[in-house]
Amino acid sequence: RPKRKRNDLFFKKAITYPQVSKEFFTAHLPAHILSQVDLTTLKQEKESFIDTDLKSGIVDVLFSVGTDDKAGYFYLLTEKQATEDRFMPFRIYKYILKICDWHLAQHPQSKHLPFVYPFIFYTGQTEYKAPLNLWDLFINPELAKAIYTNNFQLVELNKVADEELIARVWS
Repeated sequence: RPKRKRNDLFFKKAITYPQVSKEFFTAHLPAHILSQVDLTTLKQEKESFIDTDLKSGIVDVLFSVGTDDKAGYFYLLTEKQATEDRFMPFRIYKYILKICDWHLAQHPQSKHLPFVYPFIFYTGQTEYKAPLNLWDLFINPELAKAIYTNNFQLVELNKVADEELIARVWS
């Protein structure tokens, strides 16, 4: 097997051992996230969310973990990446949405989406200089952030007076 494939398989196998994954998450989760999860409930999920056209070169491992107050849980998405990817933040957001969609299918009574905390395990030979957040991928990051982090615009026609609707001949 090529060296990269062996490294990918080693990573996936190693991170699934409970003592390895707990040590990894303890070392790398930010304190404010680590304080909200109960690593004794860490469980590897069987699903993979990598696009099929990328599957041969990327490894992902998904863990669920309960929160300390037992009110919910996080998904910890760990992906091994050997090369820079300018659109990695976009791909991560797609994964997050796929995981949330999968979660809702598994828990149809759920009233909330799970938290998904992504990790990229970069093994490249050079410093990673590609964007690390979605906003840096837009021409106007501030406008994108303002649009996508605020409420969407809702037009409630039942609250528009009939006279006003009649006056708007074209729309």
